Amino acid sequence: MCNPASFIVTQNGAFWHPEENSHSAIAERHRLDMGDRAMSKHVSVEISPPDRDYMLPFDQWVFKTDQPDLPDWYSAQWAEQMCREELPRWAEKHLGEIVTLGCGDAPRQFRFCNEGLDLSDTGVTDLGQLQSVGGLLDLSDTGVTDLGQLQSVGGYLDLRDTDVTDIPEWASGKIIRNIQ
Repeated sequence: MCNPASFIVTQNGAFWHPEENSHSAIAERHRLDMGDRAMSKHVSVEISPPDRDYMLPFDQWVFKTDQPDLPDWYSAQWAEQMCREELPRWAEKHLGEIVTLGCGDAPRQFRFCNEGLDLSDTGVTDLGQLQSVGGLLDLSDTGVTDLGQLQSVGGYLDLRDTDVTDIPEWASGKIIRNIQ
């Protein structure tokens, strides 16, 4: 699975998609051939914040080449520079509002990504005033025990390894749970 922020680098620069983080969607949007012979023409890369912490400054995000076979022309240093130049424009399209959620004794801020809100393994225990998430909401391996004021989730609602038991009617059909 592609991680935000996904790019495809060619000898002409870095390409991204304004709505998705899939390398195949990027290739389709920019009409880049993804066949085996075309792999010498472009490289899939990602720049992602450690621990999915979209609040971190961009210079702390980690660059990664996301394919094993690389063309002779490819320079990771040059590719990273091209992608970092595009990262603020990518963020304008992909990063959304900031929410404050409970994490034990101290509240913590999280930033929505257009795919949704991934809170897995973050220590979140309370959803606070959160009422709606446009994409997925991943609460797996959190301390959340109830959905609080949450009224809608546009994608799936991942409740694996949580103690949430009261499931509202709107959430039926969206839940991912551990198989018992």
